[in-house]
Order: sequence, then structure tokens, then C-alpha cells
Amino acid sequence: MSRPKFLPCHHTFCCQCIKTLCENKRKIGCPLCRSPFNAPYDSDYGRLPANVYAEELVRAGHFVSEADRKHREVKDELEAVNTALIEARTKLAAQERTMMEVEGYQKAMNDAEVSLAAAKESSQNLFQQLQQTQQDRSKLAEALEELRKSEEEAKNLNDELSLYEQLKDLVQGEYCYCVSVYL
Repeated sequence: MSRPKFLPCHHTFCCQCIKTLCENKRKIGCPLCRSPFNAPYDSDYGRLPANVYAEELVRAGHFVSEADRKHREVKDELEAVNTALIEARTKLAAQERTMMEVEGYQKAMNDAEVSLAAAKESSQNLFQQLQQTQQDRSKLAEALEELRKSEEEAKNLNDELSLYEQLKDLVQGEYCYCVSVYL
């Protein structure tokens, strides 16, 4: 409701609704109680008494709607933070379990000389796998960069093709126009 106004019977309507109600009529009735009233002679419906209480209710309604929207945003953010916190705690617990496993392996390695040789070999294998993984990651990054460049080139070619098609259509249209003018 915008610009709420009182009718003489003290019912409230927005200024635009009153104006629509009064169009082409001099004497009309309130839509609620049918009390007759005269339309302003100069069509200045803004001169009707304002219902400040209704204006404040509308303003309060907007304020409540905005507060509800902000509340929902904060609630959504809080849920996202809680989700992230749960994920972080889960990862931390997994890392702690991994750390405990690593500590157990280190203790076992210190306790047995025989296991040391096997652990060194295992470590070397893991190191080689890590190097291989790093090489694979590097190759993957290069391939992704090439793919990105290819996609960009394809987009540019599509753009050029589109421009070519538009130019072709334009030239054909001009040719048809020229042929029809000369015929």
C-alpha cells in the first residue's frame, strides 16, 4: 500500500485505489461500507487525510521483511559455517588417526633393525610414486592449460564463424536487394 488515505467514513485505501475508484464519477461510495463521498473537484487525491498509522504499518512490514531476509541470510551463513566446522573436525580426526598410524610405524621401525631395510625400500617406492604423481600433476596442469587455450581458440573461431555468417547473410541480402532493384 502506498500513500494510505482516509475516506470520510474512516476506512483506509491507497491513493491510487481511490483515484481509480473515482474515475469519471463525482459521487461514489466506500467499497467497504458504501458510505457516499464526493471525489475531489481538482482530482488532487493527495489532499485526503493521510493514515499515518497505516503508513507506519507498511513501513514496519518492510522493516520486518528486510529483517527476515537478513535473518535467513545469517542463518544460512551460520549453517555453512557449521557444515565447514564439521568437515574440518572430520578432516582433523582423520589426520590425527593418520598421525597416530605414522607414529606407530616410526616406533616399529626403531624397534627392529630388520624392518628398517624394508621401510627404507618402501619409503623409496613412495618417494618415486610421489615424484611420478608430481610429474603426472605437472602433465595434467599442462594438459588443462592446453585445453583452456583450445577452448578459447574454439570460442574465438565460433565468434569469427558467427560474424562470417552474419556478413554472408548481409551480403546475400544486399545482393538480393540489388538484383530486385535492377529487375
